[in-house]
Amino acid sequence: MKTMLFALAWLVATGAGAQSGKPSAQFSVTDVSCTGAQDGRIQLTLLSGALPVSMLWVNTSSGASGTGQLTQYGQPFVLSGLAHGLYRITLTGANGLDSISTQTINNPVPLGGDLFILTNFGGFPVACSYGMNGVTVFEPAGGTPPYQIAWSNGDVDVRADSLGSGPLSVTVTDARGCSIVMDTTLSVPDPLSAQVDAEGETCFGQNSGSIHLSAPAGGIPPYLFSLNGGIQSAKRTWDNLQPGVYFVKMEDAAGCEFARVVLLPSGLELIFDLGPDTTIFSGDTLSRLVEVNPPADTLIWQPDYGVQKISPNSYLLAPEYSLTYQVTAINADGCMATDELHVEVKRERDVYVPNVFAPEMADLTENQVFSVYGGEGIKTVSSLRVYDRFGRLWFENRNFAVNDPAAGWAGTHEAAEAPAGVYLWRAVLLYNDGRELLLQGDVTLVR
Repeated sequence: MKTMLFALAWLVATGAGAQSGKPSAQFSVTDVSCTGAQDGRIQLTLLSGALPVSMLWVNTSSGASGTGQLTQYGQPFVLSGLAHGLYRITLTGANGLDSISTQTINNPVPLGGDLFILTNFGGFPVACSYGMNGVTVFEPAGGTPPYQIAWSNGDVDVRADSLGSGPLSVTVTDARGCSIVMDTTLSVPDPLSAQVDAEGETCFGQNSGSIHLSAPAGGIPPYLFSLNGGIQSAKRTWDNLQPGVYFVKMEDAAGCEFARVVLLPSGLELIFDLGPDTTIFSGDTLSRLVEVNPPADTLIWQPDYGVQKISPNSYLLAPEYSLTYQVTAINADGCMATDELHVEVKRERDVYVPNVFAPEMADLTENQVFSVYGGEGIKTVSSLRVYDRFGRLWFENRNFAVNDPAAGWAGTHEAAEAPAGVYLWRAVLLYNDGRELLLQGDVTLVR
């Protein structure tokens, strides 16, 4: 019985009465998921109207529109892909009667927020051109919490740190899947730079090297400078430096650093040697070869008495008394080196005059003649005289060389042989330095 009553009611509802009036429908609205999305829906179910019923919809906010046709009652008809706005829906039955209804598709609260840069180094988010110390924070708002946050550097929280220079983006997604992307760029100061001028010593041992920093730029002024980790100050020039390796550093107000390793080379070293100290006899000369490496332009002898240059590197020394020469070599750059040479000058020379000779001694020919013998430095024997004990002159010779037996006395006088015995002699020697030496003694003639 209930089934029959239901069928009767349906026939009444869908009969001529339902089709003779204005169209009517039941509506169901689904708002867009995210602000600006076009996934809104309007579902309508036709309840009455002369079939078929035409439909016209218009988004009064944007002017978008569309049409459709409803051919049966109770079957849902869905308008999808709709943007937010106020929709006017006109239903027109086959009998020409129409009805108008309005439906609203809403936007949710927009997803948004603020991105803050927390670090500030003299107006820059990152302290140094090579730095990784930037920090940012994103504070989300709107949308539907909870939120998921993802930074382009890989951080996944409201805070991103250890950031360097360059672009940075953050993507925020709410519980409904709505997302926004915000971008920013972290800037850095120009790299620290300076011109480093270094100069080593010109000559070895001067310790005259210098380092100078000029044209400091970049970073965040003011700047401080230091050498080899010393105290930082505004000083940019260091002088009187020894050869070696130096570490120079420049630091800006944010603690950023510019550093360089500087090598100061050793200067030119002049090397020369005057040779060992020596001894000569008065009147003798001494030849010395003086070679300087690298070559020197000037050699200064102090004292210069008795010094004669005989070739570019050879000198002849003829001091009259003992002295010490100090020689300074100087090259074109003013580099100097000094060496000393002591020359001991002896006045007395080695002189030998025999006290016995035997003219007939055939097996000892060197003792057959009485003469004067000596070392170098004796220029000549000015005179040699031999007397007997009665004062008779038996021999005289003048201006002959020492060590010349042929110039001596053979024990004769005018072809007469002198008798054996003791004879007195007297000799005058002339040295190379002009001095004369008088010698006298006795000699025994053996027959």
